[in-house]
Amino acid sequence: MRVGVAPIITVATLVAACASSGRHVITSEAGGEVVRSAPVTVRVKSEYIGPLVVYAVTEGVSTRLGDVQGSRIETFRLPFTTIPTNGMTLIAVPVGGNGRASTGTLLVRPGATIDFTVGAALTNSAATVRSP
Repeated sequence: MRVGVAPIITVATLVAACASSGRHVITSEAGGEVVRSAPVTVRVKSEYIGPLVVYAVTEGVSTRLGDVQGSRIETFRLPFTTIPTNGMTLIAVPVGGNGRASTGTLLVRPGATIDFTVGAALTNSAATVRSP
């Protein structure tokens, strides 16, 4: 009977020693979780003269990211979990004006950076996606 108890005490002692060592062990699974939840960075460069409102459109639903003043650069972060696998579109609309700039559908991965340049004429806009 003592033989059956000794391994339990040894395992318990080992677990307690590891728990109190103060060291953190990072597994590949934990690293994968960090990558899967990395936000997407949206960098909007406005060459348009007036202020713009920027929206992210996913599955037909638009979400306001924020404003970009004329001839400025703004950066926004989106949780990757809010972006569906079939992509998203960015739209920039002039405040109090007509027209819009659009990226078309963008397929992004966790941690990606989207560079959206809104031209002086809204139709001269372009976007690129850089993966991590």
